[in-house]
Amino acid sequence: MEIKSKTTVLFDWLTQNKKMCLALILLLILLRFGYLNYYNWHYGNSGQPGVQYYVDSYRYLDGAQNLLQNQPLGHKQAEYIGYIGLLAFAKWAGGSMGAVVVFQVLMALLSAWFLYSMARKITGSKFAGMAAIGLYLANPFITVWHLYVLTESLYTSFVIISVWSIVKACEKRVFKFYILCFIVILTTATIRPNGWILMPIMFSAFILNSSLRPYMKYAAISLVAITFLIGVACIPASNQIIQKVEGSVTMNDLLMRGEVVWGHPELRLSMPEDTAVKKQNWTSSSGYIIGHPFACTKLALCRVSSELLEVNRPWYSLRYRILLFIWLWLAYILAIIGWINYRKETNVKVALWIVLGHILIIALTYAEHEHRFLNYFLPLIYLLSACGVTKLIKMFILPVKLERSSKAFR
Repeated sequence: MEIKSKTTVLFDWLTQNKKMCLALILLLILLRFGYLNYYNWHYGNSGQPGVQYYVDSYRYLDGAQNLLQNQPLGHKQAEYIGYIGLLAFAKWAGGSMGAVVVFQVLMALLSAWFLYSMARKITGSKFAGMAAIGLYLANPFITVWHLYVLTESLYTSFVIISVWSIVKACEKRVFKFYILCFIVILTTATIRPNGWILMPIMFSAFILNSSLRPYMKYAAISLVAITFLIGVACIPASNQIIQKVEGSVTMNDLLMRGEVVWGHPELRLSMPEDTAVKKQNWTSSSGYIIGHPFACTKLALCRVSSELLEVNRPWYSLRYRILLFIWLWLAYILAIIGWINYRKETNVKVALWIVLGHILIIALTYAEHEHRFLNYFLPLIYLLSACGVTKLIKMFILPVKLERSSKAFR
């Protein structure tokens, strides 16, 4: 009679008590999530307890006040009309900004459910869903923004819900789901202008999952891309949003001065001179990029690597870099494994497109000091990471278990 090892006994117990184990994992995730929010509320990342505020917070608060007083929004405020509208509603209803951050926390929990649903659907495993929401809700770099009067938390939640709504519409092909999807995407775009990149992705997903012939699909997707580019270049409102980045800084300025991380001139790259570009519309930068492809490619790669890999950031301590390694680099490796094994799944395709869309925005603009731009799509990378770790378990742990079980019956 074969004596079972401790590992085998533990695995047998886990297999026989799946529901209890999953419930325990969920409880630990929620406790971690609750603790992080409790800590941030009482000690405050900004040095003050309670609701947190940052530089951009006052732009949104002033915009909410303008709405309540029937005054026009400023140029930068109009780009965030959805979030400003939420703040205005909270003030109108007699609530404080504390009600807003509570809403953001609840939306984070709701989006976690959608993340769980997608991971489970991709892999057929509840564990994958738990891994996805665990990486998302327990990440201190994401959780810290839930208590800020900023767009970051709510936008991240809606990006997750956007993936779910696009996939659901593709699967159901029913009018009500198309409408629901459009409303979700439009809402996401009004929270932050980054969300407009979801619009062509949504239509492209609809086309790819249609019954059109392959050549017609590619032609239709090309038409969507061209229409989107013409729209952002020719519609005055969108043109102005892209042209003016912050204050008097334009898109051309970012390109010409080699901006890598916003607010850090010491990290800028030296770019070829072209004084004519500075005086023109942002669309003129395409000619500069064509004329200087190597310098512009280097700049784009530096921006993306700085945001995704957190390199060239001397202000980070060793402890902070170790935490980043745990929460980022390992997740990236697992995400690659997940994508390789589940790349044909619609959820995976849409999630990857949205990740690449946000990366493209970083490549064309700049990286951010607090890696906030990464947080917008990091949960989608975690979705792939959860699929990756689930695949590794199926490849290396389950076969060993099955082999041991077969030997026991021989």
